[in-house]
Amino acid sequence: MKIIVEIGTNEQKQLIEQELAFLDDVVEKSDPPVDLHQVIVASDFQLKINELEGTDTYKASRGEGSMRINAMARVAKLKDGFAIVLSPLLYSELQDTQTRLFTVFHEFHHIINKRDFPSIPRGSYVKAQYLHNLYSLYDEYSSDRFAYGLLDKAFDSKSHFWDSFVRSETDGVIGLITDPKYYDGIRNEIQAFRLHANVELFLNKTRLYFDEVAISLAHIWALSHHYPDRVAKASLLRSPFVNDRTIALMEYLKNKREQQSNDLFDGVDLITDFMINFGMKFEHRDYGFYCHVLDI
Repeated sequence: MKIIVEIGTNEQKQLIEQELAFLDDVVEKSDPPVDLHQVIVASDFQLKINELEGTDTYKASRGEGSMRINAMARVAKLKDGFAIVLSPLLYSELQDTQTRLFTVFHEFHHIINKRDFPSIPRGSYVKAQYLHNLYSLYDEYSSDRFAYGLLDKAFDSKSHFWDSFVRSETDGVIGLITDPKYYDGIRNEIQAFRLHANVELFLNKTRLYFDEVAISLAHIWALSHHYPDRVAKASLLRSPFVNDRTIALMEYLKNKREQQSNDLFDGVDLITDFMINFGMKFEHRDYGFYCHVLDI
């Protein structure tokens, strides 16, 4: 594994390389091996991702104003393996070794999942869609749990930066899943669907809402399951997207992680029920598939 640092003085580069050497031991112990070839601290994060993947479409930030979210790290696909690309924002005064390594470990586990997740059967488009969403959530959940666990092993005591990071992560996710713009946005699109009856338009309009909320739920439950005292159950229940269906799915992810199992084929019913929270239920039909748009 090659470490490439594009920021800082020579002394700073050396310190960054020493910090990232934590990952060397993890990579060496991976069995079977993981195709991680490079870890790059990029001077221009967005440009580096597009350069490595031969595109010009990747955007490192989304949203505007106070809702603007900047990506801190990403796995990039190389011709013969993968690279982890880190944003220079990780090296601001708000971060330290522990918060940065959590991000690195999380991204590394995404590569493990790319190696270990089974191929999704394509016999049924509807089942494949549900499994794709289920594996996407488990990818984030399991990568968080992996990173939290490694960090606990590496550091007996946590820094105030780490405590601030966990508090900020908790507050940020709770803020997102309880923000009325997501629930109201989906309800508005459901009402609009009643007039235009265009399933594809409804799915396109609601996809971003679903992605942001569903992934956020996976993150906050991973944190809650690892640090039960850091997330108040009452705070989670304030979200209109949190109910028995959500809790059942998150417990399922927890059990799969504890079993070290990547076989999620028995979870289709759970992800089907979970997506009803977003007004979606897919059905196979002879000509393809249909999405029932349900009231929420």
